[in-house]
Amino acid sequence: MHKELVAFAEKNNLIIPNVTKIITIYHDNPFITKGTNLRTSMAMTVPLDSNYKEEGNISTMNISGKYAILHYNLSRREYDEAWKYSYHEWLFKSKEKPRDSFPFEMYITEPPRNAKDKSLTDIYIPLE
Repeated sequence: MHKELVAFAEKNNLIIPNVTKIITIYHDNPFITKGTNLRTSMAMTVPLDSNYKEEGNISTMNISGKYAILHYNLSRREYDEAWKYSYHEWLFKSKEKPRDSFPFEMYITEPPRNAKDKSLTDIYIPLE
């Protein structure tokens, strides 16, 4: 999925160094959906005025609405705990109410490739 997305973006000149970000979108709730049934999408930010045609598994999606953005510096092993904190601690202690939409991760720096590396990652929680 990642290779296809990057190849499409390169072919269509959509990658802007130090600006373009990779996103993982979660279509199911990992706290109630069995791991083997979780649906995710890989995406990337592109300029609004970009001109390209959808092809293969690549399609356009606009993300809008109110989101809480929680900033983390995570290793591969810490993502699960960050999500648990975001929903079970931060959200429940805040005055905000979740919105029926998909949460996602935006990788501010490249996602960690091994257990020692860390990545600046923002978790977006949809809010009413």
